[in-house]
Amino acid sequence: MSENGTEIQIHPPPPQGSFMLQEYPELKEKPELNSLRDYELRFVWYFANPTSPIIDCTMSDRAVKAVQFAFLDDAVSEAERNTFITGKFTDKIRAAINVMKAFNPQVRMRAKMNAEHIFRNIEKIIHVDKVKMKMMGFADKKQYAEMSMKVMAQMPELINIMERGFGVYEVPKKKMKTQEEESLGSPEQTIKSLDKN
Repeated sequence: MSENGTEIQIHPPPPQGSFMLQEYPELKEKPELNSLRDYELRFVWYFANPTSPIIDCTMSDRAVKAVQFAFLDDAVSEAERNTFITGKFTDKIRAAINVMKAFNPQVRMRAKMNAEHIFRNIEKIIHVDKVKMKMMGFADKKQYAEMSMKVMAQMPELINIMERGFGVYEVPKKKMKTQEEESLGSPEQTIKSLDKN
């Protein structure tokens, strides 16, 4: 957890009823993730994402707990659940796990901060007050106008990058629970419950 009481998560599962591939376009761009059903992708997130609340559990415990959080649909058969719980993953799931565990929260947070820094610097460059504008010669004004047009041409892409935020969400710890977790209790409560059994 960071010093200001928040934690970083990468592409956290949205509330039940929303689909991860719809929420996060970046995941669609990765073939290993794009081919998964939503509950499979949620399992992979809980099992392998470095920012998962259960990532520090042993692999066997993590598999059990990831199924608890991800497989809320009664349509998922008991046999399929057991396949995930016992770690007998298909090649498709193994490939997805390898992609998911490679997400680096520190690098992504730095990239997000750098994008915000670049945006602030661009604002400083293009915001010229009336006094400075009057002091500019014709050549300077022409150069400023050309630069402003170039900035405007690049702005949609920069805004898109910033809005996507590299998949990084910095949220207060108390607000990090998804609806699935609300229905099951917190990850910590579920872990304690499972450990008792």
